[in-house]
Amino acid sequence: MSEEKDLVLENTENAEEPTAEETVESEVSAAEEESETISYTQEELNQKVDEMVARKIARKESKIRREYEEKYAPYKEAERVLNAGLGTSSISEATSNLRKFYEEKGLEIPEDQNGGYSNDALKVLADNEAQKIIDYGLDEVIEEVDRLASKGAENMTPRERLVFANLAGYRKSEEEKRELAKIGVSEKTLEDEEFTDFAGKLNPSLSIKEKWELFNKYRPQKEIEPIGSMKSSGGADTGVKDFYTREEALKFTKEDFDKNPELYKAVDNSMKHWK
Repeated sequence: MSEEKDLVLENTENAEEPTAEETVESEVSAAEEESETISYTQEELNQKVDEMVARKIARKESKIRREYEEKYAPYKEAERVLNAGLGTSSISEATSNLRKFYEEKGLEIPEDQNGGYSNDALKVLADNEAQKIIDYGLDEVIEEVDRLASKGAENMTPRERLVFANLAGYRKSEEEKRELAKIGVSEKTLEDEEFTDFAGKLNPSLSIKEKWELFNKYRPQKEIEPIGSMKSSGGADTGVKDFYTREEALKFTKEDFDKNPELYKAVDNSMKHWK
């Protein structure tokens, strides 16, 4: 019996441990065999993905709920104490009664419109919130602007008013760019100081297209100086034209554009219509 036990121990001691490489290969092989035996239809695969996403969302919601409960547990306790002591049924009622009590004692309690944040902090939060919505795309911006507009400025919180102003400005700019693009005008026009000064004096109800047309019609025409390289272009017009072909534009030099910025603008606008 002792000899058999010694033989078992000897065989166990002499048995080689699998290397890390062999272990990994074994696991990979098992995974491959399992993947070969399991196949899904597209519908089943979609269902699996939906289940995974749902579980992930549920875990996220559960985490947020736990963090919320931990953070606001002391406030809930304070609410219970206040309601019990004042004979009220809600924190709003308790707060109202306390405010009235202290105001009758001559204590002025300022209204907190910013939710405890400074004006600078509130602006940072509003800017970040607006940027996240902008990152989702113009459709999201339009939806949020319309939602806030339906509330009315008097019903918005200070933070919502800042978000609304940010998003409304972005929406207006993007829609104006699209409108200008339809008539072949560069979006850089919105950054042109001369145009913006002129447009600022017009009726705000006018569209950006109407403002551009009026600007083109009534802006002072600058006197165009003759350009040397234009004289040598086979009798070409020495003034700035509305449109230049690619061949005509290639005859100009950097010096020509430096001397006459209007020429550069005309060529830049013409490029949009080249094939």
